[in-house]
Amino acid sequence: MHYKDLDVESFVDHWYKKETYLKAYSKFIQPMTNMKMWPKSTKPSIEPPEITSMPGRPRKKRSKYSDEPCKKKFGKATRKGRKMKCSLCKNFGHNKKGCPIGISFALTSSTLLMKFIFINTS
Repeated sequence: MHYKDLDVESFVDHWYKKETYLKAYSKFIQPMTNMKMWPKSTKPSIEPPEITSMPGRPRKKRSKYSDEPCKKKFGKATRKGRKMKCSLCKNFGHNKKGCPIGISFALTSSTLLMKFIFINTS
């Protein structure tokens, strides 16, 4: 368009121009009154549609109301309140993975095990 010396604005639709925008929003929108001030209708109020069952297998669990308390799951023990006990040093407060002496104990036990296997095979 620039090479042919054409006016770019002639290709823009009139809906995107400033004059059309100002013309569309020039009218003042009147505010609505409160719902209590609306005129009463003689027609019946709109009711929600009837509840019909959906096709297919029904849902396994029902939906609980917001004020209904949650049911406790029995039969499953929680780990809350239990203290960890290390299986290597038998101290509380950590497990086998975080044991401070576990690394040295694991190295010595694996070397002893390797020596035991080597002696038994030869």
